[in-house]
Amino acid sequence: MNLANEQEKIEKEMNSLGIDRYYKNIRNARKGGGESTTLYGITLMKEAVDVVTEGILEFLKVALAGGVGKYQNSALTLGLIDSEVCSYLTMKYAIDGVSTRSPFTRVAMKLASAVEDQFKFDLWEKGEESKKIFRRIKKKITSRTSNRLYRRYNIIRTMSRMEMLEHPAWSKQEKLHLGSKLIDILIQTTGLMEVKTVQFGRNRRVIYLQANKATLYWIENVNKEGEGLHPYFYPCVIPPKDWSSPFNGGYHTQKIDSISLIKTRNRSYLQEMANHSMPLEYGAINALQRTKWAVNNRILDVIQQCWETGESWASLPPREDYKVLPSPVQGHKKDMTEDQLESFIKWKKKATQVHDMNAKMTSKRIQLVRTLAMARKFRQYKSIYFVYQCDFRGRKYTVNSFLTPQGPDYAKSLLQFSDAFPINTSEQRDYFAVHGANAYGYDKVSFMDRVEWVEDNTDMIRQSAKEPLNFRWWTKADEPWTFLAWCMEWAKFSEEGYGFMSHLPVCLDGSNNGLQHFSAMLRDTIGGKATNLTPEKIPQDIYQMVADVVKEKVQEDAKSGEPYSKEWLSFGIDRKITKRPVMVVPYGGTRFSCREYVEDAMNERILSTKVNPFGDHTYEGSLYLSKHVWDSISEVVIKAREAMSWLQEIGRKMASKNLPITWETPSGFVVQQIYSSMKAKRITTHIDNVLIKPTILEESTKIDRRRTINGVSPNFVHSMDATALTLTINRCIKEGIHDYSVVHDSFGVHAHFV
Repeated sequence: MNLANEQEKIEKEMNSLGIDRYYKNIRNARKGGGESTTLYGITLMKEAVDVVTEGILEFLKVALAGGVGKYQNSALTLGLIDSEVCSYLTMKYAIDGVSTRSPFTRVAMKLASAVEDQFKFDLWEKGEESKKIFRRIKKKITSRTSNRLYRRYNIIRTMSRMEMLEHPAWSKQEKLHLGSKLIDILIQTTGLMEVKTVQFGRNRRVIYLQANKATLYWIENVNKEGEGLHPYFYPCVIPPKDWSSPFNGGYHTQKIDSISLIKTRNRSYLQEMANHSMPLEYGAINALQRTKWAVNNRILDVIQQCWETGESWASLPPREDYKVLPSPVQGHKKDMTEDQLESFIKWKKKATQVHDMNAKMTSKRIQLVRTLAMARKFRQYKSIYFVYQCDFRGRKYTVNSFLTPQGPDYAKSLLQFSDAFPINTSEQRDYFAVHGANAYGYDKVSFMDRVEWVEDNTDMIRQSAKEPLNFRWWTKADEPWTFLAWCMEWAKFSEEGYGFMSHLPVCLDGSNNGLQHFSAMLRDTIGGKATNLTPEKIPQDIYQMVADVVKEKVQEDAKSGEPYSKEWLSFGIDRKITKRPVMVVPYGGTRFSCREYVEDAMNERILSTKVNPFGDHTYEGSLYLSKHVWDSISEVVIKAREAMSWLQEIGRKMASKNLPITWETPSGFVVQQIYSSMKAKRITTHIDNVLIKPTILEESTKIDRRRTINGVSPNFVHSMDATALTLTINRCIKEGIHDYSVVHDSFGVHAHFV
């Protein structure tokens, strides 16, 4: 097999799939009457909305001065509505049929109906009696669905039923006049469209609104440019090109030119980095790209078999949606008693949670199916490689999604190193065992205790490797698929003994890496101990430390009967409840996000254990505990908060001078934090809620003060994460190590080299 030719075919296929996806989206948009959402539709809107707005204003100026004949009534109506909204609606309805001929009358009537809706909604929102009712109804209906027609119909029906509109409906003739005039303004001001009469037989003529030849030619060129913007990214079957500048590495074909070393839109920054010497950075990312991977075929077969059973397996998403129980009360709410209404509201809240979970599960299923498809495609190759890219802080990511060593647990388990190295010594064996214990979740004890745990459970490990579908002990692991892949190798090692050739990466992770960096930089003995920077016999667990402080506070509350305190003591306060709030502290976590993370952990446990002492008050329970969690973090993490405040003060001062923040990391990477203020006119239509005009967000020359202050601390810590990885890989290169599995603060190599 000529692998260079294979790589060329793969990259052609990547481009082809990207083109297919691009045109499929266009076909779907056309089919749904939504061409205004395509690349060319957005671009047309961007260029034309202001021009059409000016045309409408000019028409009103002349018409209201008495200079227009039959369109006088249209002018009087348009004068009552925001001209920018009318311009937006005119462009939207014209562009939604730009690639096909649309009967002129139909477009004009649809457009005028949308303008009439806007007119009604403006009246309702400005009316003294109707304002509060309208806003409440609009909010309620908007929260139910994103479907525009559903919103329009129900808002109008509800408000009309309440007799909140005194203005008479517009006649068909009035609508046709109004819609025709707006289309006429569009044609006269932009030249994008034309009106054409087509004769059908002797007696039938139809007037069409269509794009002219120049517009269609322009759309064709935009589509040609758009074809290559979103290619699918696959692994490579030969090593990717090394990076020696921000522009020359990665894939081999010139067509895939959307990849640069650093993922950014700032071309000036990339040009500056091209002249900046950073050999350590290039050395690290090229070493990652030269790492030889292969699909773990046995794990692939097991995951496929598990998925095909339709059952819920380990961390795989369920194949079927969670079922929503039928409502305990039937009929209209207005006919319900107070108790029935309360019961219905409780049911609806639970049903909404289930629908939200099902929506998340749908995307997870798609991710799993695509990952398996990619693994099947590349299982035939002895070695595969991944293209890597940096973000603006220097963190390394694989370019492709789905099958990647940085994916979810099942995706990582589908990959192993292509080359195998022997486990020859007791030290190598012990680290290999520690990796398995860590994957299971037995990682809060000493290394030797973890080795003993593996030895004590060798029979269970062998049984899991032999019959994974029948013996499900392995599914209880924290990382079940990674653990199963390890079980399969440990079973072979226990049979063959020293000299066994291992393919798996043995990984060691940081302990809350953000806090580790702050503790190291500040020589913080308390934070250093909590994040395992000091030599201890047993690993410290900062998440459990915070959980212990929280539990003491809740126990005190329970003595005085504080609401939700006893429920929490019954439910249990463990490290899983406090983990995410503690993790995100160095990365800009807030009290608000703390509450969300607590509630997420609650719901996850409730789903798995079916134990819920909070009933329908999980929000209130999370709100109560999150206050204690946030305060307890401050008691355990002291110095890090001081450093974050110092960095934020720098951000505040730089933003006040309208300057970006730039720093160079110890690895030579130059971080440039620029959060520009974004300019965007917001055109509000009540049906679509808030619509952003397709100039979309344009960066101004002014620095965004809030984002600069909030971003500097997490970005600084992430850059230190990236530096640690870069320096570690360069050190490993000197030691003769060539294969690496890295996810930010998690480093993995063959057990042979540990």
